[in-house]
Amino acid sequence: MRVLFVTGEFPPMQGGVGDYTACIGRALVELGVDVSVLTSTRAGGNAEWVDGMRVSPAVRRWGFGTWGQVADVADRVRPDIVHIQYQTGAFDMHPAVNLLPLRFRLRRGRPSIAVTFHDLGVPYLFPKAGPLRAQANALLMRFSDAIVVTNHEDAGEVAAPGALWRGGRARSRFGPTAHFIPIGSNIPRRLPASYERAAWRQRLGLAPEELVLSYFGFLSDRKGLETLLATLRVLAEKGLPVKLLMVGGTASDSNPRNRSYADGIMALCESPELRGRVVWTGFTGGDEVSANLLASDIAVLPFRAGASIRHGSLVAVLVHGLPTITTCRASLRAPVEPDGEVLDNIRLVDGVNCKLVPPDDVECLAAAIAELGESEDERSRLGEGASALAPAFAWERIARRTLEMYREVVGT
Repeated sequence: MRVLFVTGEFPPMQGGVGDYTACIGRALVELGVDVSVLTSTRAGGNAEWVDGMRVSPAVRRWGFGTWGQVADVADRVRPDIVHIQYQTGAFDMHPAVNLLPLRFRLRRGRPSIAVTFHDLGVPYLFPKAGPLRAQANALLMRFSDAIVVTNHEDAGEVAAPGALWRGGRARSRFGPTAHFIPIGSNIPRRLPASYERAAWRQRLGLAPEELVLSYFGFLSDRKGLETLLATLRVLAEKGLPVKLLMVGGTASDSNPRNRSYADGIMALCESPELRGRVVWTGFTGGDEVSANLLASDIAVLPFRAGASIRHGSLVAVLVHGLPTITTCRASLRAPVEPDGEVLDNIRLVDGVNCKLVPPDDVECLAAAIAELGESEDERSRLGEGASALAPAFAWERIARRTLEMYREVVGT
């Protein structure tokens, strides 16, 4: 089986889609798949082999000229399937990639096309395009041969009315079969040699008696950072010995607009009420990220729209077995699930594998942190519940599901 990934991000670029593509590519190579990658020039200068994948960082700007570049690479590597890793921001919000499957339909002897939707964000077309923007995603789905969704919310949006999910598959509203395949953690639970938690905390300036909260992921106004910082102020005013560990980089390479937002958040952290209570690790290697996460006591991810397993940061803290406080979706205490089955048995359950609070609610978040901070047993129990979800996010399992989808589409 030969596969060509088309992705707007790839390491060393900082971004979740790039990390996902690298991880699933490595896992597919382990299964004997011939993997090629076409990506942005920001991922490197020349074509090279990376972890068994043939990587071509050739696209300077994602636009209609990309069609010819994809065709040239496809003619060279002759893939059985072209697999688009879709997130509109990673493709400069240009609709060219949305029309790529339609363009390939006009080619003789074309490969099959699959698309993984990392979210359902729509591209930019022109001012006041309004509902037309959603049609770009509809065309991408309609003319692909298979659709992959990574989370329950998007599964509900993509499935045809009345369609039931069975075995991780459902009829989509756009024609091709939709497949539910979750993302994995781009940060495996792997610690540096001779890691010792107390010493690592001391290195970060975290005292043994302090309750250490961790936030992981790039910064954006959708992730509730203002709520988290306001909560930190409330806890500090109550005399709780608490610090916040900000793990990882601040903005992805494909979304530089978030850099100004990150600058604002960093300025807030220097206010008199918070100065000295927020520790930034910066962008580090995976082993150090793992060590930093496990140096904390509680992960706090207060997404404004509610938690979803589309967020790699949430998957990472669950895989690390961290007691996690995150947000419920609207008034629900668990993610919205499509009809038919609880997909992959992945379900966030309040008090079982996480603690759920309403979004943008400083009082509830502060109470949840204080409650967990007082009970090491409760933190341990929630951590065990989080670890129980980890097998669903294993890359080998994800790769096998993906290869099964390829074979179904190609007919081998």
